[in-house]
Amino acid sequence: MPSSKSFSRSLRHTFSSSLGHLPASLTKPAFRLFTAICSKTRLSNHLLFLYRCRRHNIIPKGFRLKFNTFSFDSDNTQSNTQRLLKQFSRKLMLSTIFSLKKQIILSDNNIKEAKEFLRLTAPHHLPFITNLIRSLNSKLYQFLTTEKDKKLSHLLQKKTINTPDTLTNPNLVVTIPSDLSLSQDERSLLSKGLSFVPVPRKLDIPQTNVDLNRFYRRIRLRAHFADNSSSQAADNNPVIDVINNINPKQSCWTPSSGRFPPVDYFINQCTNQAPKALSIPSKHRSNLTQGENQALQSLRNRDDIVIKPADKGGAVVVWRKDLYIFEASRQLTDTSAYLPLQQDPTTDYQKEVVSTISLLISSNELPQEANRLIMEHPQ
Repeated sequence: MPSSKSFSRSLRHTFSSSLGHLPASLTKPAFRLFTAICSKTRLSNHLLFLYRCRRHNIIPKGFRLKFNTFSFDSDNTQSNTQRLLKQFSRKLMLSTIFSLKKQIILSDNNIKEAKEFLRLTAPHHLPFITNLIRSLNSKLYQFLTTEKDKKLSHLLQKKTINTPDTLTNPNLVVTIPSDLSLSQDERSLLSKGLSFVPVPRKLDIPQTNVDLNRFYRRIRLRAHFADNSSSQAADNNPVIDVINNINPKQSCWTPSSGRFPPVDYFINQCTNQAPKALSIPSKHRSNLTQGENQALQSLRNRDDIVIKPADKGGAVVVWRKDLYIFEASRQLTDTSAYLPLQQDPTTDYQKEVVSTISLLISSNELPQEANRLIMEHPQ
């Protein structure tokens, strides 16, 4: 298989040779459109690859931060250093994802500008140019997808080999008191973190269908509001933007089909193939050992402990229940930090909030959308 650079070079040569019958004045803007579309394809493909790596908890080679920890005498120090390096590597991946999203937006703007220029200067040649670019871009997408699939498959194989050594870290489990009874399987399970999700034995088909319908609705909404100038104007209002962040507007409306044929085709294909895909028995292996599965049930049935995340470091703290209650009571009865209330002030605060927001709306200092800041059932 050719390298990415040589394959891109061959596509540029094919595109250049196919423009031979066009006026020379169109070559440069046509290449500008071709370059912008191919750039977006590369960025989108790389973004998808990073999303897939994050989903599988994989750090690609280019994002792995390295530091020699063999000079540390303590195994605990080595383990904590490795954990920090992984955290920084994942943050580097996240930063790259944000950067790729911004670059894709810039590519979209470049594509719009190049298309608009060709539409105004050479409307008769635009269909030929766009069809040619679409054909070559499809080849580029298939090439890049094949490359990324191979790379991800290789990374998954390496992860499978290293799983026994990397899945669990007993140093991430702290018990109070230190001699609190926990089995090795219980420690192994807790060391995966409180956000760890065991693979379900059976697929929840009703919930999956609900999730699919929500996904289809988001696609239709994104297509419907893509070029909505009024929506963009609302987004540029900083006050409404703050209100939307605090309490987003709730709506169940879904755009009707027919306006965007590609979106309709995609959703119809998914709708037709989903039942067949959901009926196939899952081949995913459990991400818990038999002992960890038993430990999950054991921890669920224990009423003598309280499991909480640590304030810092990502550790899991397991308290003996009576000590946890004693510590909570000690802190709450500390009058230098807390004072008891004679009554619940929530109702008074609610009245003051309603009065203030209504006054600001009536004086046009806040828009009508500010009514969404008033909570019906404050807590």
